[in-house]
Amino acid sequence: MTRHHARYPSSDPEWIFPPLGAIIDAFITHLLDDRHVEADLDARGGLAAMYLGSVYETSKRQDAGFAARVRDPALVEQLAFENRQFHIDAAYGLPVFADQYVERARRVRRELSEGKRGLRDAVDEYEAWVAEMGLKEGEDE
Repeated sequence: MTRHHARYPSSDPEWIFPPLGAIIDAFITHLLDDRHVEADLDARGGLAAMYLGSVYETSKRQDAGFAARVRDPALVEQLAFENRQFHIDAAYGLPVFADQYVERARRVRRELSEGKRGLRDAVDEYEAWVAEMGLKEGEDE
């Protein structure tokens, strides 16, 4: 499996923090890493979920400019390919932190990294998840 992670000029004295794309990519990787499938998230996994939750909640509720930045295709391009579907879904308000969704997101991530599927629009992905779970619209947890 080839990973294409975002890079940033860490030797540049102007860079204090990595760019948003690099942070999001690292946290998605940690959250969806298969090592955590059988066990509860460890403290770092909880931190990853908390940070990602705050990024996506802020993009939905508080700042239209930040929402545009989080949904910007250029940001999506900075993420590892296998992390993009989770980001797209989260950026458009899908219930990515529901237990059933995280389990499904791990499977989708594996399928993306193995080339068994492509990226989908967030609405299509949500409808597929609702159908798979046997839920009615709006019953996402």
